[in-house]
Amino acid sequence: NNNTSLSESDFNLICKKMEGNEMSSNESLKELSKKTHIKEDVIIEIENELNEQRQIIFEGPPGTSKTFFAREFAKYFTDNKADHVEIIQFHPSYNYEDFVEGIRPKIDKKKRDVQGYEIKDGILKRLAKRARYDDSKFVLIIDEINRGKISRIFGELIYLLEYRSDEIRLTYSSDMKFELPKNLYIIGTMNTADRSIALMDYALRRRFAFFEFEADSEILSKWLNEKGTSTKVRQKVVSLMDDINDAIAESSIGEECQIGQSYFMKENLDKNKLQKIFDHKILPLLKEYYFADKKQIEGNRFFCYSMTDKMIVMIDWSNR
Repeated sequence: NNNTSLSESDFNLICKKMEGNEMSSNESLKELSKKTHIKEDVIIEIENELNEQRQIIFEGPPGTSKTFFAREFAKYFTDNKADHVEIIQFHPSYNYEDFVEGIRPKIDKKKRDVQGYEIKDGILKRLAKRARYDDSKFVLIIDEINRGKISRIFGELIYLLEYRSDEIRLTYSSDMKFELPKNLYIIGTMNTADRSIALMDYALRRRFAFFEFEADSEILSKWLNEKGTSTKVRQKVVSLMDDINDAIAESSIGEECQIGQSYFMKENLDKNKLQKIFDHKILPLLKEYYFADKKQIEGNRFFCYSMTDKMIVMIDWSNR
């Protein structure tokens, strides 16, 4: 008989530790919710989906704190193990050799010349090797995932995203089979205003769970309140954000291109700061959205705010 009985004291000690871990987890959840202003039940839903699917994408308009939440959530998800989280950003020139593996020159640093070529691991393969020998969770955050050529970057790994228990041969190191560890999770962020979103590989879409991050003036209001912004100013800034986004939603480009709350999340916000935000961040973005529609630029009400100072009148800073 290999069964080992526990003493009552040892049993009670284990129960206390389990209770302590549960309390610690609950505290971390509350802290994450407070810091990001994302509701606890939403965070739990995201966590459950990531545990099941192992890869997830946060999608939404610019300025909706997708990347910020991804970083903070990854810390929470890995129990604050900073070295278990890596972040990269896709771009049009990013490729398979950067992400998975590729042939790179072998340089002699002393002689400063090329001694030959070798297969070098990319960020995903390096993290996968670490995860293989550690049971704890690892997270790779891919910012702006839809800006890269997905099929070219992932290559044959698109298969492994769905079949984590399988092994396949990679393009360059084909002599050995490669497996994507089940404790390696991928979080991507996607800007819905980016026109390249329509080009995202459908095979990849099927392998990711998607969570939408909307432009949320309620989050803005809570944040401004925490920073000590007066009630009048807070209400007027929130009203401005809502008014701009209502106009965008009613136009041809739709809700996918609304302005996120992080554009307005500035401490000690006053008339001058808000005008600068509008003139140098929001207005150029709106002009890009409507670059092919001159009537929208000339006639839409949110463009008039900056050009005729109606924005300042509407906010009525004189009554602060």
